[in-house]
Amino acid sequence: MLNMCELNDLQKAYVTLQDACSIVEGDRVKILRAAEDEEMGWDMVWAPSMDAWVGNEGTVISINDMDGFKVDIDDGCTCYVPFFVLEKLPTPTVEVDLSWLYTFCQQMGLNVDYTSAAGMRVSNEGVTCILKTVDDYEYECRYEVELKEDDVEIPF
Repeated sequence: MLNMCELNDLQKAYVTLQDACSIVEGDRVKILRAAEDEEMGWDMVWAPSMDAWVGNEGTVISINDMDGFKVDIDDGCTCYVPFFVLEKLPTPTVEVDLSWLYTFCQQMGLNVDYTSAAGMRVSNEGVTCILKTVDDYEYECRYEVELKEDDVEIPF
């Protein structure tokens, strides 16, 4: 647990600003620039090898008060970077016409009023939907669509 009393004013400001930024675990980010060693109270050193990550995108996998954001770069490397070198990327949205789902239910003889979607996965290969009936029987149905984004999870 971080003891704010042990931090200098600049480090306290860093922690406060990092907490206030809109980046959270799971967000997609882009590393915009290199940071200076201990810049703005960040408690880490920017190694020269980290310059190769500038311009790359990744996913925030954890947050540490003083070390910054641990980012899983798309090439498989992970690194800690401060919040002020990151750009939060927009969350991809996928619009899918689900009228096929009702057609599927009708073809299977399922009453749409008594069927719930237990989960859905949208990928470049199409939409997979898990339907669960009131008696807990599950149906998996697929619908092929062409998407421009990578895999996107749609929770229910």
